[in-house]
Amino acid sequence: MRAVQKQFTLIYPGMPCACLIPVRRVARSSYNPINRRDPNDQKNLQKWVLQQLRLEKRQLAGGISSTVAKKQAYLRSLGLYDKAEALGKSLEAPAWHLPHMVPGDVFEGNFEHPRLKAAQSLDLSLTVTTPEEGVLESRRGDFQKTVYLSQDFPIPHDPGPEKDEAMVRWIFHKYNPVWRSFDETPPQDEDMQHIPFRMLQLFFQQATEVEGFPSQQEFNDNCADPEKGMTRAEFLSYLNNDDAEYLGKTFPTVYTGRRLQIYDQNLFFDGDFQVPRSETAGENLILGFVSFDDVGGGTFKLELTKSG
Repeated sequence: MRAVQKQFTLIYPGMPCACLIPVRRVARSSYNPINRRDPNDQKNLQKWVLQQLRLEKRQLAGGISSTVAKKQAYLRSLGLYDKAEALGKSLEAPAWHLPHMVPGDVFEGNFEHPRLKAAQSLDLSLTVTTPEEGVLESRRGDFQKTVYLSQDFPIPHDPGPEKDEAMVRWIFHKYNPVWRSFDETPPQDEDMQHIPFRMLQLFFQQATEVEGFPSQQEFNDNCADPEKGMTRAEFLSYLNNDDAEYLGKTFPTVYTGRRLQIYDQNLFFDGDFQVPRSETAGENLILGFVSFDDVGGGTFKLELTKSG
């Protein structure tokens, strides 16, 4: 029996009221369902995030945007070969957010919403108290409140069985027909043990742009119970049958990043843990949209300032 704690009805920024999403609060596990997001909001959020990261990069660079390659070339011209090499390797390091959020983490930043304080930029601080709760404060916003946290499980950095398991679970969440239906409560991990035929075809269509693959017969031949669908073990075996690195090579084409939701009865923050890119900033940052009383239109930025 699942330990249901509380139930909310949440709305994504810019989403019409007809698309209200029921969200079930459950006891945390290592593989809670990944967070859903309306496709239009996803598109708009990523566009806004890219703008913010470029702005952040220009500010860090003193107003001059520069690629990593250009910076490396400049460092080499000064004879600083070790620093140039270190700069390149920094992009290959594990993502900063993998061990977060945990109790003791502190994030600080700002947010704004058209219905709060005349859309002024307001200070924001989040102190994580448990993996699924925290204290959200704003001096200018005049509040201090306990909020709920819903964070996607991280994908390990180093190749191996643990990373394979996380990637497969993520795929089985995203390509679960109930998870993809915004009219239904997100299923739990134990309810997403199989991927049906049509969802497997959708995965390959989005990952490789090949339609109609695999065939029904090939799917049946690789499933012990085609009616239930392909199990995670069968899926991994099927993907890596000809190429042991196929999953690792394909996963980035469908991965939409690690998402985070912070919410109570009035406020809803929906954002992404950022990963530094070659031409942008992103280290220690979480960027996203804000809804207040089911009305979207807000944005927020949080930066890790203290690790738990």
